[in-house]
Amino acid sequence: MPEFKSDSSLRRILSNGVYTVSRFGIYAISGILFIPFLVKEFGSGSYGLLALGGFLTQYIGMISSCVGTAVARYLNIALNSNDWKQANEIFTTAIVANAGFILLQLPLFALGVWKLDWLIDFPEELASDFRILVACNILLFFLNIMKGVLFTPIQAANRLDISEKFMIGSQIARMVLLFGLIKCCGARLWIVGAVDLSLSICVFLIGVSIYHKLVQENLIFKREYITTKWVKPILSMAGWSLVSMLGFSLFVKTDVWIINRFVSKEMAGVYAALLVWPNLIKQVGSVLGGLVAPVFTIDFAHGRNERMVDSLMVSAQFVAYAASLLCGIFIALAPGLIRLWLDESFIQYALWIRLLLGLLVFTISGSVFWRIFVTIGETKYMGLGNLIPGVLNISFSLLLVHFGYGALGVIYASMAALVLKENILFPFWISKEVGIPFWRFLLIYLRAGAGCVLVILVSQLLISKPVEMSIWQLGYVMPLSGLALLALIILMSTNNEKQAFTKAVQNNLPIGAKK
Repeated sequence: MPEFKSDSSLRRILSNGVYTVSRFGIYAISGILFIPFLVKEFGSGSYGLLALGGFLTQYIGMISSCVGTAVARYLNIALNSNDWKQANEIFTTAIVANAGFILLQLPLFALGVWKLDWLIDFPEELASDFRILVACNILLFFLNIMKGVLFTPIQAANRLDISEKFMIGSQIARMVLLFGLIKCCGARLWIVGAVDLSLSICVFLIGVSIYHKLVQENLIFKREYITTKWVKPILSMAGWSLVSMLGFSLFVKTDVWIINRFVSKEMAGVYAALLVWPNLIKQVGSVLGGLVAPVFTIDFAHGRNERMVDSLMVSAQFVAYAASLLCGIFIALAPGLIRLWLDESFIQYALWIRLLLGLLVFTISGSVFWRIFVTIGETKYMGLGNLIPGVLNISFSLLLVHFGYGALGVIYASMAALVLKENILFPFWISKEVGIPFWRFLLIYLRAGAGCVLVILVSQLLISKPVEMSIWQLGYVMPLSGLALLALIILMSTNNEKQAFTKAVQNNLPIGAKK
């Protein structure tokens, strides 16, 4: 059998990063320009239903997602170890299991669409459109179950540039199609579902052909490869991943649902619209974490644990610095940016977004940290670290809403739960399992906080009246704030860190190895 080609070198990481940054730019443009268009066309109440369109698949989807993550982990390691027999067993068994799982879920989802009004409050005149939107999301969910297994070799080879190209093309096509169809047919919820499903089908078909090129017909589906020996380890890992997903689901979308059910539909729409910016910045962390995740797995498969740890901490610090720049600018200029992005009626909610973004500076490094649990196979910590804070989030959210704090009470509860999860539990368990001193995590948080404060001060110095700002002023606020942050980063870096960076530059930054 030929050797599976994976690449964890910096050249590959940078190539992946170029497409990743490009995709983030497209998503940012979508958030700045396209989300206000959707809010205006649909209204805040109906826009909230768009955010809830995937609510039905969220919980059942966690099972398949967790199994998919476990399958991807074992398949990834098998491919990088060049164990094609093991890889084919995992691949074939996963395909059969996923197909059976889809068939079992069909009746449950059909009942959910029929009795949708039991779960979500929506106007009667939108019932038909909303049910079509939810049905499209269900079909999209089924497609993603199968796509996950077929696309695993892309991640195993660290060819994330391929998947990023798909996502860039899909996002551009999505904006163009939605704009044209909404203008032609009106603001109908079903249009969003139909467009998303159609684009996913196209990506799936193109991805299948690329999958064949990567594995060169060595990773194949054969009935004789179906085996039960992988069921126990995969289900064990998936079980804790499911606990993790259950806990994770008790944030964000559930927050929107609580506001929808117990505060008002309008406030749920406002909250969903304001979440676009925090979610975009979270996407930065998720994307950067995704860039290095294959490197963790490749290094772990080859026993390069020290390099894995170094990559983990450097990546987490970089993500925290990036968040301190983006969040700091938005915190300082929130009234003006909200006015330019949505309209003046949303300025009264500037405190909401400042709270969410201020917290994000300290918690976003968790988007890198949790991936190490998957790499080393200790998903029980990931499960407990999401479930415990998630339950507390729901409990305190309902309690604060009951005492009249409304949507702001939901935000306060979410903040407390996220601090427990990202800044206490995850670092403590990583320190225990991997041997990283806890003070190194605290140093990341302190540096990010100091950077954010500096960016806020510089931004406020440059624009004294944010509410009157123009979008073009960001053209000099962002680079000047970035330069100030860079100077602070250099000042806060230790001599060892500076020497390591210099040595890496001289050696052309060989973060990983090509095999």
